Amino acid sequence: MTNLFAFKQEFQDELYVIDAIRRGHVELQRQYNKQLLDLMGKVADSAIHVAIAREGICLEEIKEMNFNDAYERMSQRTTSKYSKYNTIVWMKRFLKARKLFSKKLYHGESLLRESLSKLKIYKTSINELPKSQQYYYLKAIEEMRLVIAETINSSYLMEDNNMIATIEWVLFDGLENRPREMITKDDFLSLLNVNHNVAAQKYINNYISDEMNFRDLAKALFLEKIEDDNHSYFSDMFADHFMNVLHDNKDIKDKLHKDLGLNHIPTYSVKFDEFGDVINIKQNTYTLELIAGGLNEGR
Repeated sequence: MTNLFAFKQEFQDELYVIDAIRRGHVELQRQYNKQLLDLMGKVADSAIHVAIAREGICLEEIKEMNFNDAYERMSQRTTSKYSKYNTIVWMKRFLKARKLFSKKLYHGESLLRESLSKLKIYKTSINELPKSQQYYYLKAIEEMRLVIAETINSSYLMEDNNMIATIEWVLFDGLENRPREMITKDDFLSLLNVNHNVAAQKYINNYISDEMNFRDLAKALFLEKIEDDNHSYFSDMFADHFMNVLHDNKDIKDKLHKDLGLNHIPTYSVKFDEFGDVINIKQNTYTLELIAGGLNEGR
């Protein structure tokens, strides 16, 4: 027979630890998003400086656009010697911080999933208790399970929305009715942590022109991945953008899968229980295509 007092004490202690993990995760997420918001503000301020220098926009116009916060921050600064590359430097800091915070939050989510597994074990062991005692524990487990599940599902870090468009505009002046700007190869490489492997160095030395447009930049970062793997902030940004485009555009995704032959790779549907454990895996069916030729052709 289970010692009810000892079991209750152990159970309550475990719930306290689990809730402390959950509250810590929520607080870290709040702090991380605050830091990312501050960095994004630096990116925005820097881009506005570029607009002021490039377009001749005065600070009073910034104020009239209802960018009062930006007006207050910039009213004490000068833009006469402001470099458009400052925006990219702030952007890199944002991407670096977001990547670091993502890893830390992922670790926190792993701890929360471990907590769900512990709750599942407790739910099983409760069967050994008298029926009159089970309701209290089952209710506490279910309440904590729902709170943890909500915490995991609501985990969120500020996205890098529109950063690719910002890069294109800041570096290459992507406005209509105006010649596009170029950047030098040396300036471009100075913004990156360059990969020093043979393939990356060969591409840098032989295939990157002394002057680059946006297409050259995107190819070097996304296709050739010339950034160091441990500091691939811009490459990851392009990759994330690519995956988001596929996720949001089914027609593009289907066409790409068909062109690459990926539509015939088996896919699976996975079913989970309330604690996040896999309980069923089922292979999905896919539509077969009629290919010209075959045994009956010509009959």
